[in-house]
Amino acid sequence: MAVYEPAFDVLMKHEGGYTQDHAGATKYGITLRFLDVDIDRDGDIDADDISALTIPDAKEFYHRRWWRKYGYGEIINQAVATKVFDLAVNMGAPQAHLLVQRALKACDFLVVDDGILGPKSIAAINQCEPGALLAAIRSQAAGFYRLIAAKHPHYDRYLKGWLRRAYA
Repeated sequence: MAVYEPAFDVLMKHEGGYTQDHAGATKYGITLRFLDVDIDRDGDIDADDISALTIPDAKEFYHRRWWRKYGYGEIINQAVATKVFDLAVNMGAPQAHLLVQRALKACDFLVVDDGILGPKSIAAINQCEPGALLAAIRSQAAGFYRLIAAKHPHYDRYLKGWLRRAYA
């Protein structure tokens, strides 16, 4: 079974420090929209909490809000689990799961592409040859990112970084 720590390390290679971007205050990929802990313990959750985030805070947050919540530890292959986790953080879990299910279909597994990694999807992931599945996931992710940039030209500036992440 996949373990969290190496997946978190890969995620941190893709997520930066504190920025103000289209999502507002962001640190380690965590935005105010998702933060659910009063980091600075001042009675509210605001941009100051994003700024105060530490790596250990981010590690706990991602473990609780993504890794454990979506059961990525049930995936046998570490590289596949890491890729699914990384993409889920970047594009949202339902979208990443949908792309994984489409990748499974490209590998001749009959799964429903509903964006939910339930027992059947996890079983298919674990039965699929990891190299083939990773190639299909990368292709699906790159296509998704290209579509976003084509539909929303103001996001084109992120495309190069998104594609690096897709193919990583």
